[in-house]
Amino acid sequence: MTTFRLLLVLTVLSALFAVVSHAQNNPAPAASVASAPAAAQPLDVNAAVDFYLAKMPASERSRSNAYFEGGYWLLLWDFVVIAFVMWLFLRFRWSTRLRDLAERITRFKPLQTAIYWALFIAILTVITFPWTVYESYFREHQYNLLNQTFGSWFRDQAVSLAVSVVLGAVLMIPLFGLVRKLGKNWWVWGAALMIVF
Repeated sequence: MTTFRLLLVLTVLSALFAVVSHAQNNPAPAASVASAPAAAQPLDVNAAVDFYLAKMPASERSRSNAYFEGGYWLLLWDFVVIAFVMWLFLRFRWSTRLRDLAERITRFKPLQTAIYWALFIAILTVITFPWTVYESYFREHQYNLLNQTFGSWFRDQAVSLAVSVVLGAVLMIPLFGLVRKLGKNWWVWGAALMIVF
């Protein structure tokens, strides 16, 4: 159960970090700079973007705004979908079963973590796949931002899953090794570390 709690905490913190990061990277547009020779003032990125957007047809600008503003809702729905899947893992004790399976396969703790991680990320990917198809395939096609066929897109998703399994296992093994050493107070150290970052 400790493994699942850590994954749940990491997921929630990742979602919060994504929201904060998105807000910091997309500040409100600033007022345009008074005209002066180009060499005399630094480039105002917001003014340059506004100038570019003013040249866009109204229909294209409306579509761009709809895509951008829909991204805020996607942040919320991403969180809801992941929270629902985490609830499923808790409610039906899937996490416990995955842990037990990993312990039956091997007694070597780091390998248990890697097996748990691989199974966890695979199940998470399968359950959230319909949402992923909508968000990164159909929605992107709707706004003409993706020209891949479904087969090509699916291949990229499979490669992404494989990379997540391998790199995730590489990261999770030392992380859970540390959690095992810290014992029941691991979450205090984890919270302190997150506050520092």
